[in-house]
Amino acid sequence: MPAITGARGPQQSLLDPNHLESTPHGVKLERKYPAFKISEDLKYAVRDQTVGKVSSLSKVIGAFNCRLDLISMKSRTVDMQGSDTILPKLGALTVKDIGFDYGASWKSGRFEYLNKMGAVKPHNEKCALTYIASPNIGESKRSPDAPIYRNLFGTLNKSKFLLDFKDTCKMGVRGQIINGADHLVWNPVGMGAFLRNVKRNYFRLPERAIDQLRIDMAKALLEAFAEEKSTSSKLHLCLYAGKGETNRNYNAFIKALEEMSSIRPSVVIHRQGDMLEIGQALANKYGSNKANVIVAANRKLLGNHYFDRRALRASDENLHRRSTDLALAAFHLNDGFSVRGRRSNELANRVIQLGGTANRESFSYLSRFTSAIAKAFNQLHNQFFKFFWMASSILS
Repeated sequence: MPAITGARGPQQSLLDPNHLESTPHGVKLERKYPAFKISEDLKYAVRDQTVGKVSSLSKVIGAFNCRLDLISMKSRTVDMQGSDTILPKLGALTVKDIGFDYGASWKSGRFEYLNKMGAVKPHNEKCALTYIASPNIGESKRSPDAPIYRNLFGTLNKSKFLLDFKDTCKMGVRGQIINGADHLVWNPVGMGAFLRNVKRNYFRLPERAIDQLRIDMAKALLEAFAEEKSTSSKLHLCLYAGKGETNRNYNAFIKALEEMSSIRPSVVIHRQGDMLEIGQALANKYGSNKANVIVAANRKLLGNHYFDRRALRASDENLHRRSTDLALAAFHLNDGFSVRGRRSNELANRVIQLGGTANRESFSYLSRFTSAIAKAFNQLHNQFFKFFWMASSILS
């Protein structure tokens, strides 16, 4: 393990960014997937084709034929995001009957994994996808959820954060299973961009502590699966390996699985596996909607800016660019391509208007008042933290 330097001298890191841990006994490891170098020009071309189709189909009555289901529950903690959010903090929105247009190579109609995974049926089975809202505590200094989990003097309240993260994962697993999926396709949700700059938002958070946080998040995800799964459920983890962050996340799941022997037979690791194509191959093998792909969504705009020139490496955007069905669903659910102010229960109402099912959350005036008070307190605490951080920097 490489050494890292902390305030008290060299420390041993918990997760090796350069090498992969051995797979625990009982966990199936698949690593037969070809790697593809996708040019930016090809990604732009695919994006343009998908956006063009969405623009045309959005005007055609009956063109949208996916099935929708929204479940949600009240969060343990206050929601700091504004009135322009559409996806509830603890919501899981499932879109069924999705067809994918582009496989891992981003070439139209080409799917590289089907034969390798024994998916002998023709490419006509439909897949499903579930949106969840993972807490964002480290994308930038303006990460919207960071203040919620900040203690008085700026340290991370890890237990509070992990409870919310586990609840988010449980809602995702629940949404997948109640909509008929046996094969749940996940990646390290919340452990990429949403964690990348977390040390900017909290005091006393060295690399070793962030490594431990990654392991604890992996455990929380696996525990959520263990508590919600059915006897036929399989968790398919698509874990990339290369260097740095991807290796740390890969090793975090390996360390978590070492301590959780009971669920190992239900877990398959797809090293370098493309989520979308894994989902399509599993649907072809086991039947329509028997596979469900998870995505950590942008709460303000489902699919985020898939229609824009940004985020060419982002999982959320690229899933939508490679599926006209999914991009069209996002267009109708967002009511367009732009972020704007949202009404209470707007997503639930839109799901129902589009022929889906939704459990509308109801909030009393008292609960709205207490939520507003809690939000105001968090904003005040955030200002105090900024002042404290600046003062500490000046004094040091």
